[in-house]
Amino acid sequence: MEELEKWKVHESPFPIIYVDLTTRCNMKCNFCYMAGREDGHDIDVDYFEDVCKTLPNHVTFRFIGGEPTLHPRFFDIIAIAKKYRHLPTVASNGKKYLDKSFVKEMKKVGGIYSTTLSGGTKNREAYKIIDNEDCLDWKVEAITNIAEIGVRHSVLSSIIMRGLNEDTIGDLREFAEKYPRIFRYLKVRSTLNVGRTAGPGPYTVDEFVSCIQPKYFKGENKLIYSTKTPELIDICKERRCCYYFVYNKFLTVSFVEFGSPNSRLCWKRGKLDNDYNLTKWFEEIHYYGKSPEIQV
Repeated sequence: MEELEKWKVHESPFPIIYVDLTTRCNMKCNFCYMAGREDGHDIDVDYFEDVCKTLPNHVTFRFIGGEPTLHPRFFDIIAIAKKYRHLPTVASNGKKYLDKSFVKEMKKVGGIYSTTLSGGTKNREAYKIIDNEDCLDWKVEAITNIAEIGVRHSVLSSIIMRGLNEDTIGDLREFAEKYPRIFRYLKVRSTLNVGRTAGPGPYTVDEFVSCIQPKYFKGENKLIYSTKTPELIDICKERRCCYYFVYNKFLTVSFVEFGSPNSRLCWKRGKLDNDYNLTKWFEEIHYYGKSPEIQV
């Protein structure tokens, strides 16, 4: 196997950087591409601060894991990222959001918090298959806590498996519409054929645009790009592996082909290791990802 292409932190070309805050987790989700790596490693806080100082440009951090909220100094890491004018965003299963004191601290410290809800507020079977747990009730409680406590600019996220949970998209859109000042983002991604399960063929962006978007998002929804650099926009137009639009003037909706051949070449998303190196995130997933077969 060829070595991954690497960049040192000080020469990072990536506007978005994914960081494993911890390899520990409090769930055993079937979609997890880190299956078998739950060794309890937490990122060193001093190392993370040095990375923040060294990066040549301000970035959006995507804190992942494991379950990132399990890091013992989770809120210190959020504060450090903001100190150096980076944007901290968190991809969580939402279990820690059942603790209202934790959610209140989220609101106080700031950042953007995402909750994965692959069954939305209704599809219990989707949770059993994708999350390997009947977690519908506590997932709804978690996002209700976010709404009631008022953690603004929060994200509702869903992994869509063909023929199983497409209805979750409309369900989460309706939930966001109840709290327009709280839930400003709806992120949808396809399944990936690494992890504890490999589902049927994943949706593509073209399928999302032609089939799913018209069903759940009425009206004209103009495509937007996260760059103003013409040559990079041209790359995105050619590969068509992610898609963004603003619905009803307040809800930003995105769809990503998670780990498809085109997305593996993504110029936007880097992954930090523990030795001041960055790699292309989707390439890293395929390089290290596990894909054992299980019954679901």
